[in-house]
Amino acid sequence: FSIDVDGNDFWIWKAMTFNPCIVVIEYNPTLEGKRTIKYDPNHRWTEADNYFGASFDALIDLGHSKGYKAIAMTAANLIFVRADLWADKEPDLKHTPDPCWPVSTKEFEEVSVPTTICSS
Repeated sequence: FSIDVDGNDFWIWKAMTFNPCIVVIEYNPTLEGKRTIKYDPNHRWTEADNYFGASFDALIDLGHSKGYKAIAMTAANLIFVRADLWADKEPDLKHTPDPCWPVSTKEFEEVSVPTTICSS
């Protein structure tokens, strides 16, 4: 199952009630720590900024909370496998910042799993 909507990726996966064998999800390599954009159903990413998605660490924590292990990554995607299908295999990935992506200075929301999806 692939999630790449240039914004609310974290929140979509968090809200999913089914558990596919594999999840490929875009992450924002400019973010450090456990950060994501605030949930906004009207969010539209533009190439002029890096206000999109969630950090590597935020998605690793979310994956763990949903029973997944991160097994691979590309420049902007994390690949998770359900932990019950990946028992006794390699450990989770470790994040190594990519020097081609400058660290974001924009305001993002700190997250910890579990969190609420929407605020009133």
